[in-house]
Amino acid sequence: MAILSIEGAECYKRYFLHIYGYSTILRVLSFCFFHLVEMDVNELLAQFEEDKSISDVHLCTGEFITYRKVGEIIFLDDKPKVTHAEMEEYVNQLLANHPKGREKLDTNREIDFNFYSKQGVPYRINAYYTLEKLAVAMRKISYKPLPLETIMYDDIADAVKEHILHQKTGLFLVT
Repeated sequence: MAILSIEGAECYKRYFLHIYGYSTILRVLSFCFFHLVEMDVNELLAQFEEDKSISDVHLCTGEFITYRKVGEIIFLDDKPKVTHAEMEEYVNQLLANHPKGREKLDTNREIDFNFYSKQGVPYRINAYYTLEKLAVAMRKISYKPLPLETIMYDDIADAVKEHILHQKTGLFLVT
């Protein structure tokens, strides 16, 4: 390993500034710093958990991080695209409590599972391969179920309450 003197480093600095300019060097340094920091899925999710209007977070190898806010997909194009190594790390962290999860993902090319962030927010996770790229869709699950009147018309909600919710057996899906 070569040791560079202060004078030599100053010479290289002037050379790179002359050739590439400040903005390029700053972009490279910020890119390097972003990718050297260990990626933690909980830190990533914490950025979106405060805003109740954000429902989904999407990650895909080679793409910008995206999220759904009030039905609109928003790209975080001010951050670098997610690398293959970062996706692998995110998926491994998400599957940490699912021992056979990685094997199932690699075999079936997708897996659905639950995840609780460090802040206790529950998520429904779908990890999958799309065009041979690893991707993850993470949907926040509400702590409290929504009242039927907020997700359907009042007359339908009344009919559901009257005829279905009083049944003693059965599986009822409201979609």
